[in-house]
This record gives sequence, C-alpha cells and structure tokens, in this order.
Amino acid sequence: MSRGHKLSTINSQLPIAEVYPVVIFSYDSPQYAAPHSYRVEFPGFTVLEFNYRVIQLNRLNWRDFLKHQNPVASALMAKMKMRREERRQVKTECLRLALTLRLNPAKMQMIPGFVNTHLKLSETEEQWVLNQLNDLIPKGVNMEWIAPWHSQGMREGRKEGRKEEALTILLRQFNRRRGLMKGEHEARLRKLSLAQLEELSEALLDFKEAADLTHWLDAQAAANGVTAKTKRKKR
Repeated sequence: MSRGHKLSTINSQLPIAEVYPVVIFSYDSPQYAAPHSYRVEFPGFTVLEFNYRVIQLNRLNWRDFLKHQNPVASALMAKMKMRREERRQVKTECLRLALTLRLNPAKMQMIPGFVNTHLKLSETEEQWVLNQLNDLIPKGVNMEWIAPWHSQGMREGRKEGRKEEALTILLRQFNRRRGLMKGEHEARLRKLSLAQLEELSEALLDFKEAADLTHWLDAQAAANGVTAKTKRKKR
C-alpha cells in the first residue's frame, strides 16, 4: 500500500468538524447590527469577500445567560445590553456564576479581572455587590480569591465616585450661567478626567460665552494628543 493511500485512508476515518470564523464585538455603541462580511472590490470585480459569524454583545440581553454554566458567558455578560440601574446586579450575577463553576484558580482570577475592567461601579455599588455575594453563595464555596478584586474595585469605585460628584457640581455651575453650555458639550465633559474637571471648575469663572468652553475643550484634546504622541516616540 502506498504512503499516499495510507494517508487517504486515515483521513477518511477522522471525524469532520465544521470550522468557521466568529467575530465578537464588545463595543458599547453603536447598537445597530454589525456587518457580517468584509469585501475588497473594484468596479465590476470583487477581489476578496470574507464572511463570518457575528456575536454583538451590546445586542444581547444579559438575563438570557443567567442559567448558562459557562465561564465565557459569566465574563461577557459584563459587556451585554443592560440599563444603568442594572449594572450592580449584572456584576453580582457575573461573579456568582464564576464562583459556582468551581474553576481552577487561574481561570477564577481571569473572570473577575475582566468584569471589573469593563463594569466599573461606585464605592457604594461595589459594597452592595459584596453583600449580595455573601448572601447568595452557598456555604463551602471558596471566596478568598474575591478579596483582591473587591479591594481594587473599591479603590476604582471611590475614584469614579469622586469624578461623578465633580461632574455633577460642574453641570450645576453651567446651568446657573445660562448660555455657556450647548448640547454637545455635556458628552465631551463626561470624557474628561477628574483632574481636568477640577481644572475646568476654576477656568469657567472667566468664560463669557459657549465658544470659550469649546476652545477650552479643544485645547485639552490637543494637549492629550501631543502627550500620547510623545509617549509613543519614547517607546
């Protein structure tokens, strides 16, 4: 029997599995359906057409995955569609599922790390999550690994809480001085860091019109761009 015939016989006995590309989109917006193909074409001639399955997390309801005993689902729920008031409940369920799956320590650390990165809460909300987990998790389930996650979450929660407070105060100041802020300004304000919000609260005392705020925001964006380029050059 020839070598080629032997290989042909072996291959015919192997099970055939379907393999196809899958793309997971984890962005927050937009929420309209993402494309499921990519084309490179010229007038009258298609050079390349690549099709793939799409999993768009912001179009999936997190509640549909509560009963899935799957570590990937327990982590990706943090990026699924949810209302603002549901965020702390989603984080609780993500971690509850991870705890009950009884994974090895390495995987157990990965899930809360992912959830904590993509689902940031205030300090009060983080404490609520921990209290809920203490009540929901059956006795005998090891929760020691949650301590470092909780400490990090509390620190980030305190920082996020200070930023929200600074933003709220700043918006009140602008509301009192009518004409200084337009609709598009608020979205840009929400992207500022805590330090920038504190700096702006002092700068606005000299603002006379909405254009002053626009110029200040443009200057901040330009400064951030220069800083980012400098860091890249150093690398």
